[in-house]
Amino acid sequence: MKIGQRVRVIEEESLFHERLGTIMKIERYYIVVQLDNYPYEMKFIDEELKLVEGVEWLFKL
Repeated sequence: MKIGQRVRVIEEESLFHERLGTIMKIERYYIVVQLDNYPYEMKFIDEELKLVEGVEWLFKL
């Protein structure tokens, strides 16, 4: 995963399940994501996120 890529939260136990966001920073253990329509950056581990390919994210707006 790279900074600027669009991702979806796939962790079913997360409060942000199925939310979309953009990778802002990659830290040692976490990926920092700015979720759409959410004012704070959130930290997730790699297994909790899935890259959104192409224009798939446009249909979730």
